[in-house]
Amino acid sequence: MTSIRIGMEARLPAARLCVIFFLAPLFMTSPAMSDETGATIDGQKFPDLYKMYYDGGLLEYCNLISPLAGKGFREMRTDLLARDKPTEEEHRRTRIAAATAVDNEYLDHGLSGQRIWCRTEGQAAFLRFEAYGSGRKQDGQ
Repeated sequence: MTSIRIGMEARLPAARLCVIFFLAPLFMTSPAMSDETGATIDGQKFPDLYKMYYDGGLLEYCNLISPLAGKGFREMRTDLLARDKPTEEEHRRTRIAAATAVDNEYLDHGLSGQRIWCRTEGQAAFLRFEAYGSGRKQDGQ
């Protein structure tokens, strides 16, 4: 019976590949979008506007749209845009960042997780928009 021995030299390339493909991505980060001043546009510059767009996307995914929630969304958007006064580009980037975040969150949950997500975060967002639409605006907005 002959045995085949693999020397250390043959195992090293495989070990290097493991490091490259499995560990390297843990240390890599993608740059956040930034405006001309260098401020990030991932919700940090306009957190309330970002949250409003994120929650609006959440309502769409969870099919929690009602006339009153839609009215609340539109009124909140109008109020936040008047208060924060983002440029057109900042507004566009904030919307894109929020839409991307809610898409990624949806994909991360899976079917059963999505149901829980909709019952918790989705329902909370729905109630906030309905309250805003009925005139019961939250402090700070």
